[in-house]
Amino acid sequence: MTVDTSDEFIVQMINLDAQNYISFKKGCYTGQEIVARAHYRGSVKRRMHLMWLDTANMPPIGVSLIDSNGKVIGTVAAAARASECSIEALAVLPEKYLATAEVTFDKEQFFSTIHLPLPYKVLERS
Repeated sequence: MTVDTSDEFIVQMINLDAQNYISFKKGCYTGQEIVARAHYRGSVKRRMHLMWLDTANMPPIGVSLIDSNGKVIGTVAAAARASECSIEALAVLPEKYLATAEVTFDKEQFFSTIHLPLPYKVLERS
């Protein structure tokens, strides 16, 4: 995360719980109550996902991703160039938007997106 997005997400949204970076059994820290409530009372509504974007334009960190209906579906948390004409981005969005095939962040041009698997498992509590 960067300074631009440090207050934007709780730790479950950026999958720190899935990577065992959070202990729910010890310690006190700022925001612990919110984090524990999300863990013990239900599922997290938004999670970080890896997306391939068919564009050479680098999305700014913290920019909104917009679907073809004009709805904001998520937020870019990090981005890196995958090739001269594509970007891989970590974006926080609800699971229901994983099938979205076209997005924009500049409101001028839509481009194809493919949701890629993360290198770790994210298990939701039932």
